[in-house]
Amino acid sequence: MSEPRLADTHTARISLPDARYSGAAEQLRFAEDLRRSLIRNDSTGGVAIMSSLPGTYTNWPKYEVEGQEYIEDSLRPSAALSSVLPGSMAVIGIPLLEGRFFDSRDSSPGTKTAIISASMAAKNWPGESALGKRFRLHGSPRSGEWHSVVGVTANTLHTQPIGEFSDRPVFFLPMAQIAKRDLFVAFLTTADEKQANADLRAAMMEVDPDVPAFLPKPYAKRVAYMSGGLRLMSYMFLLFGVVSVVLAGSGIYGVMSNSIVQRTREIGVRRALGATDARVYAVFFKAAGHQLLYGVPAGLILGGSLAYMMAALVGNDLLILISAVVLTPLLIISIALLATWLPVRRALAIEPGVALHHD
Repeated sequence: MSEPRLADTHTARISLPDARYSGAAEQLRFAEDLRRSLIRNDSTGGVAIMSSLPGTYTNWPKYEVEGQEYIEDSLRPSAALSSVLPGSMAVIGIPLLEGRFFDSRDSSPGTKTAIISASMAAKNWPGESALGKRFRLHGSPRSGEWHSVVGVTANTLHTQPIGEFSDRPVFFLPMAQIAKRDLFVAFLTTADEKQANADLRAAMMEVDPDVPAFLPKPYAKRVAYMSGGLRLMSYMFLLFGVVSVVLAGSGIYGVMSNSIVQRTREIGVRRALGATDARVYAVFFKAAGHQLLYGVPAGLILGGSLAYMMAALVGNDLLILISAVVLTPLLIISIALLATWLPVRRALAIEPGVALHHD
């Protein structure tokens, strides 16, 4: 099967009632029944059920690594936690870097395993393989149970995609080992959104008519909703940037062109004394160049620093940042040269005798 795409994946939230699904065994049975029901559809290519999909929020419990001493609770690291039905991670396309995904071996009584992200492996076991290493949750009823790492995946995001949060550690536990009543279902489908919703409703009715599926939508829309605030912020900063450049450009053009217009008599004197048009252009372009030489480097340093800080905050692409830092000064330089060339051109079009009497 080809690598799944967000547009092919339909998702929904499920909240299991505590009265009938209080334990991991009941939740696991529901998840397995739902997967079997969905997979019977000819349009369904795979089903994933997790407590948190990449691109959605989740809990961030503290944990402790075997062999590490922690003087205070505040020094213990934290990571995003997702409870996973075996087979789910491959369905939604989480890349496996080392080890294996969960399978039937992880559902055996007494087995405590985990899959961690590359950032969690690098944070706790830098320069060595994390496979076989152990850690345990802290401050929960399951404290004291050591989980052995059986796989390492590429980093996944379970919060807003802002700067350093993009590489925050994540670990996954088998659904048989940890109870989660709030779940996400995601299934690959060739059906459109309306039919996918109907397939999901039919499967839920077959498994448990009293359990609804909330907010069904394509995975791409769910991820877009998570980053909607950042996109709005980016658009606002882009708008402010465009307005700032327009205002700066118009200000530069107005000031420079006005200063040259006021020197029309000087241009007339120079031409009366035999100066060529090229010589007159050279004088004013040299003056404009001196102003740009003082202003552009200072603007590059200040603007580049602010742009870098904003990029670190919202995680913008470095290539876009570099392009903006390079193109903006080029635009300002172009405006300054245009504001020099046009007024000088107009002044040179005036007869020297008329220019000498220019007020």
